[in-house]
Amino acid sequence: MIRVAQILPTAFYEIKVRIPGEEFLASNPEPTRADFNRNDYWKEIHDEMYDAYAGICMYCASWTPRTPRGASLQQTSIDHFLPKSKYPALAYDWSNFRLCRSDINARKGRDVLVPDPLGIRNAWFVIDFTTWRVGPSGSAPIYIKNRIRTAFVILGLNEDPYIEERETVAAIYVHRPLERDQLSVLYPFLISELTRQSTGTTLLDDLRDLLPVP
Repeated sequence: MIRVAQILPTAFYEIKVRIPGEEFLASNPEPTRADFNRNDYWKEIHDEMYDAYAGICMYCASWTPRTPRGASLQQTSIDHFLPKSKYPALAYDWSNFRLCRSDINARKGRDVLVPDPLGIRNAWFVIDFTTWRVGPSGSAPIYIKNRIRTAFVILGLNEDPYIEERETVAAIYVHRPLERDQLSVLYPFLISELTRQSTGTTLLDDLRDLLPVP
């Protein structure tokens, strides 16, 4: 994960999401899941939000195609950081929206312990390049370390598809230097960790020997 700066609401948020959403809540103060499914106005600005955040999932800090092809990993959705089932008043609130991969959204569900990408510190996270797993750093407070470990299990961010993705991107990074600037935009956390941990070390040379040419 990497800290994300929240942008201002998109151009059509007011008329497409907030106004109709608040009108719905005014007449349905205790909406059910089915009610929300019929009034999912946040989906109206999915494309705008995707463009605004350059397609970067706020939880795994990796670029994801907008249009899915194949696996559910490769698509985005809008997560309600505070679940709308528990906080219906925030269901149409821009400050509660997080762009993320659909599989992450489904796994997060109603959990409220996952750290908020708008409030984390980059120094709390580290990648172990021997296992490609992400975990809490030594500088993270103890209570944050526990939340990070729990969150990564809940979201599945250290499961095989994500580990394989990190290896693939790292292989491109070490074997195709001309693509590094682009990769730093598409995979900001992974590339920042590669840069940080390779300073004054042989990490990039070691990975170049270890990872196959993509």
